[in-house]
Amino acid sequence: MCLIPPALARAPVPAIIVIALSACGGKPSQGAPSGSGSRTTVGKLVVSDSGVGPFRYNATIATLRASWPTSRDTTMPAEYLSHAAVELSRPGARIIVEQGDTVLHPNAPGDLWLLSGDSIELPKNLRPASRWGEIRRAYGVGWGSNGGVGFGDDINYSTFTFCSVPYLFFTVLGADTVTDPNDLSASIPDTTHALNIGVDPEKTHLVPCDSSTSWPRRS
Repeated sequence: MCLIPPALARAPVPAIIVIALSACGGKPSQGAPSGSGSRTTVGKLVVSDSGVGPFRYNATIATLRASWPTSRDTTMPAEYLSHAAVELSRPGARIIVEQGDTVLHPNAPGDLWLLSGDSIELPKNLRPASRWGEIRRAYGVGWGSNGGVGFGDDINYSTFTFCSVPYLFFTVLGADTVTDPNDLSASIPDTTHALNIGVDPEKTHLVPCDSSTSWPRRS
């Protein structure tokens, strides 16, 4: 049976879907000073359990703003109120770092990171644009939940995370619990691309789960 991890129950899914629909808004904020962080403007950004490239999940919003070539303030819809966030961009990468409050706290880190772009490299040499079949084979067992809050019955999407990379979560369309209720991920076509990929920093300390809390691996 597919289980919903506590971290995913904090309603990150609506924010993920909204990003997929390009509904983010915001106001520009000051980017890094000229020449500051110039070594971060090119090349790949490797995602790990500690950060994205040289940018740490525990870094404050102010530190991230000063290190990235371009940043802007934005908001992300949550279950009841919009959450404050900062959008960070550089060639080939777009990252939104969200805080669980209606105002942005520059001296605190983000609570959720949302990743996109060809220069983002996920564990095991995958990219945000990798197909679902590649993701399942690379990461193995995990768990997922279908449905969401506030989008009606016409959007059939699910959120998944994997035991080998418990801090990553993937939102995809097309899961069918009737076809295979015990392995939600197996009902998604291998050619499907994830709507969005995110990091929950609170889960970076977790260890791989066991068979009692995950679906079976199917290659």
